[in-house]
Amino acid sequence: MKLSFLPIFISLLSGALVKSTDEDSLSLTDATSAIFSYFDSGSGTDLSMYLRFDDGLLEGPRGFFPIGGGSILGFSMAATSKLILSEGTRLFVRDPFENANTVSMYDTNPYGALLLDTADSGGNFPCSLTSSGDVIYVLNCAFNDDGTADGAGAPSVTAFRVEGRLKKNLRRLPNFSRALTEYENQGGSQIGITPNGKFLIVAIHGRSSPEAGALVVFSLNSFGQPSKEPVYVLDSLNQPVAFEFAVYNGKTFVYAVTLGDATMLAYRVEENGSLSFVSSAVGSPDGPRAGLCWIARYGNYLYGTNAPLSSVSSWVIDPSDGSASLLEVEAATEGLKVPYDVLASDSILYVVNRVGGTITQFEIADDGSLNYLIETGVGATGGIALVNFE
Repeated sequence: MKLSFLPIFISLLSGALVKSTDEDSLSLTDATSAIFSYFDSGSGTDLSMYLRFDDGLLEGPRGFFPIGGGSILGFSMAATSKLILSEGTRLFVRDPFENANTVSMYDTNPYGALLLDTADSGGNFPCSLTSSGDVIYVLNCAFNDDGTADGAGAPSVTAFRVEGRLKKNLRRLPNFSRALTEYENQGGSQIGITPNGKFLIVAIHGRSSPEAGALVVFSLNSFGQPSKEPVYVLDSLNQPVAFEFAVYNGKTFVYAVTLGDATMLAYRVEENGSLSFVSSAVGSPDGPRAGLCWIARYGNYLYGTNAPLSSVSSWVIDPSDGSASLLEVEAATEGLKVPYDVLASDSILYVVNRVGGTITQFEIADDGSLNYLIETGVGATGGIALVNFE
């Protein structure tokens, strides 16, 4: 996709915003990319930056950027996915202020992050972001700041376009907003766009009962505007909290994990937006105690973090039919301390540790197995996004 932005960074960033933590490290100009995360410092929340070099390993954190006086604990308790969105060198984040209900846009380079604009999210507890074309979509998950959903209202979808001469402004698109009133007090967990840009999918957590969760599908027109009503609803799911997409033989598949029974579900997205069941594979015999909440796909492999067990489970996808089967219940445990968000890129799996605030890195082997590489820096407790500078 991707949004095209003019470089607007100024040199004083290197001294004014970045709290450097490693004076003897590689040159900032050698960094090809960076990983950003939230860091709960105890007195507030920072946006932290880890530099990433040619070998894919992280160095840092190289900078902390205060973004609010609140905590990200509510995100953790709500088990929401895709807290931070990267497009080009831009980051889009949910502000962690208590009752803030705002999203902010930052520009980034190897020297740090610069706030460009902040906008009202149009709902309660924005928690997941995605994009298609030049439109940024926000899921307002309707949770309370402590992660509960009672009395928090109904989830909703809001959309923005990045505008202005230097693409520095977020403009809300009122006609793109969609309320999910039938899911009041159920909470949302993730929003995503199918790779072909035809459908927007929202995961409903389902807090009231084990089968109150759902995947809600909207069609998107050529302008990226969602249909007024869902074109398909897959209900009776046991707390779906995260999903990933893949395309095989011209067909789109969605892979969703359910917190309630630690299961990976695979569905084929049909031409009309309906979801056809393909497979189901339990990731842990511990069921809800496993805390399976965050997943990442790399090639034909899927990885999910089990926070209470401090482990990662893995699945393998059969490209012939898109089905997913369990590969390893414990694909990794070394260096993991209550793992939360996860990201895969260039044969490396990056895992954010809620306890300790580090990012553990694993090599993804050709057979999908994980080999421990390193545990880097204290500066990450939730959310993860990769920004490429080249």
